[in-house]
Amino acid sequence: MILHPSYRLKLPLRVIQLVIASIVSINSPLFSEEQKEKTEIEIFESRSGMVLIKGYTIIGEMTGKYDSRAEVVVKELTNASTGDKKFGISIEIVEGGRNGASNTSFIDEPEIDSLLKGIEYISKIDKAATKQDNFEATYKTKDDLSITVFSTKDGKNALAVKSGKFHPAKLFLSISEFKKLQDLFAAAKSRIISDRK
Repeated sequence: MILHPSYRLKLPLRVIQLVIASIVSINSPLFSEEQKEKTEIEIFESRSGMVLIKGYTIIGEMTGKYDSRAEVVVKELTNASTGDKKFGISIEIVEGGRNGASNTSFIDEPEIDSLLKGIEYISKIDKAATKQDNFEATYKTKDDLSITVFSTKDGKNALAVKSGKFHPAKLFLSISEFKKLQDLFAAAKSRIISDRK
């Protein structure tokens, strides 16, 4: 089939337009983690024109299945000239393997109580919560940390902790390890209360 000369010119232009449209859509806010709502810690940390003092204490670490691990850290940020402070928690999840994802979620101090109550609630959920064969119950923070209890094929419950939205880093734990995770967050809260005195 022989194309008319005008079609021969339009076809490459059409292909170029489609390629450009694809690139623009991939880089749109829908796909960008930069567009997420920032925590108070992230906003405070990103300010310019000031001396920022960062303090941190590693509260503890957990190891999950597939060589994944999580580290819970208390963060203290101080504006050296004004003395203004922000406290919070960070949790970094690193997946095992060469190509494992890693991500850090931040939890502002005012969000900690809600986090502790949320995970306390989901720690007690079982199959009786629904009439369906399977279930999952999730608590999610502002900075895309999600903690999920779910039923497995063998009828037991398991725990998944994820950090990030589009390419989350995941930590899988047995339900018996839930208490250790709760204890890490509770210890982080206690440390912040102590440091505020």
